[in-house]
Amino acid sequence: MGFKQSELQPPGVVSTITPAAKDVRVKAFQIARTDTTQFTAAWLPANASILNVSVRRSVTSDAQTASISVGYGSTTNNLVNGLDVKTAGLSFGTLDTVIAQPEGNQPGTDIKITAVYAETGTASTTGGPFVVMIQYVN
Repeated sequence: MGFKQSELQPPGVVSTITPAAKDVRVKAFQIARTDTTQFTAAWLPANASILNVSVRRSVTSDAQTASISVGYGSTTNNLVNGLDVKTAGLSFGTLDTVIAQPEGNQPGTDIKITAVYAETGTASTTGGPFVVMIQYVN
């Protein structure tokens, strides 16, 4: 004879059998072609778990090479690592240079998201802004 979950815990009580529900959220920010030094782009709430990252680039860059990197903490390449943004398009977290980080954050600590743009050759006059969307649960 087995037990029903409702017999073990009263309705609405969070337990190891019925964990708290988490809402899927999106944090979006822009990286401009002039953002050539690392900057704090966004903050995710404590205990957030990153599900996916996508990058939209709508204007082609006239730089010889153009890339962006996005990370958390002091590392700027652990979510998006040198993604080529020279041409317009959309990139998702399954690409080699866009890395989804599904593991959770340290309890009680907000996640600082950092970003940077890099290019070579003559300074670009076109390109960007690059819209980064981070999908996470909290």
